Formats: sequence, structure tokens, C-alpha cells
Amino acid sequence: MKTASFVRWNGSAFLPDRSRVAFDLRVLDDDQADRAAQQRIYESLGQSLASGETDVSQRHNEHQP
Repeated sequence: MKTASFVRWNGSAFLPDRSRVAFDLRVLDDDQADRAAQQRIYESLGQSLASGETDVSQRHNEHQP
């Protein structure tokens, strides 16, 4: 495992000015969760919206001059 370090010069809400920080770098293996979330997004995008209007596709350019 690799460790990275840095100095935060201008401070922030969480770190005072010139704070020395170190953290461990590791790969998070969440491919399954990412794929499941992506699948839910595509399923949602695939659903049609029942607006009750039958001519929406014919009127999609009405706002154009």
C-alpha cells in the first residue's frame, strides 16, 4: 500500500493552515455496486412518461422561432 502526504497551505473548514496530512491509497472494488446503479439508471431512462398528450413529438419544435 502506498502512502501520500501533503501540506495544506491555505487552510480550510476542516484543516488549519499549514496542516501536514498523510493518507493511504487503496483501490476500492465496487464494480458490482456501480453496475447495479448504472442498470437502475438505464431502466429509469427507458421508461416512457405518460403525460396524457398524444402529439408531443409533433410539437417538440414549437418553441423555435
